[in-house]
This record gives sequence, C-alpha cells and structure tokens, in this order.
Amino acid sequence: MSTYARVNSLTLKVDKVIEASSSFFDDRADYDLWIETSTDLTKKRADVADNYIVATSRFKPDSPYASHVFNDTSWEWEPPSESPVGTYSWNEATTNWVEVV
Repeated sequence: MSTYARVNSLTLKVDKVIEASSSFFDDRADYDLWIETSTDLTKKRADVADNYIVATSRFKPDSPYASHVFNDTSWEWEPPSESPVGTYSWNEATTNWVEVV
C-alpha cells in the first residue's frame, strides 16, 4: 500500500489523502488527479490543503505567517529570525519571538 493525494485540478490543492494500491485507480475516472506521495517521491508526504507544485511534482504547505520564507532545501517555512533558546512562540504582529511563560 502506498499513500496517494487527490489534487484539485483547478486550485492544485490537496483535497484528500488515502492509502491504497495502485490498482485502486485503474478504473477511476479521476485517476490522473491522484499523485503518489512520500518523502522520497515528493520531498514531503502530502497533507490535506497542501499545494501541489506541478513543475517539481512536490507538495508544499501554506505559509503559517506572511513574514515566513520558504526554504527550498529543508522544504519548510522559516521565520525571518531564528528562535531563541527556551520556550518561545512567533508573534506575527511584531514579527518577533515572544517568551512563553
């Protein structure tokens, strides 16, 4: 069994993720909308609401905050500054880390 993501052809957003064998899709009318997904195949396992990047055949989550920048190497959204040591959360209004007490 492999994991497959169904990609909406208009929005390129993942609307469903299932585990199935490849034969499950043989007679489905929407077989071409299902993309096999794993960290080996698509850099990250797809999740519902991820964006499918056609040019690279990869899945990318939406940015958690407007200030975050996507790192193509780690394949993650990163804040503009590194988190300090300790327990901090990101404050988008101030674009700074705030200590969680």
